[in-house]
Amino acid sequence: MENELETLKDDPEAAELAAKVEKEAARQEKDALATYGMLEGSDPRIAPLRRALAVWGLTADDIGVISIHGTSTKANDLNEPHVYNDIFAAIQRTPGNAVPVTPVFIL
Repeated sequence: MENELETLKDDPEAAELAAKVEKEAARQEKDALATYGMLEGSDPRIAPLRRALAVWGLTADDIGVISIHGTSTKANDLNEPHVYNDIFAAIQRTPGNAVPVTPVFIL
């Protein structure tokens, strides 16, 4: 890497191009963090789903369908709908605003 940097010092055009590339990379990183940065972090007071919706300016009521894991075990079949209900309540989905559920099947 040091040899490459030395080459750039000796070649003004290459140095200029490298500077442009670095500037563009910094711009793209800034844009990505502005768009997706809210998904980072571990604040337990903010549900990951709430963060994801906020990135796109959506609310819990904008979710049109959910795809569930569906392990087909008695315990999970009883538990999973309650978990989703709790999540939707936590992210303030309007009560009575049902969301269609589609299971994932693996054959």
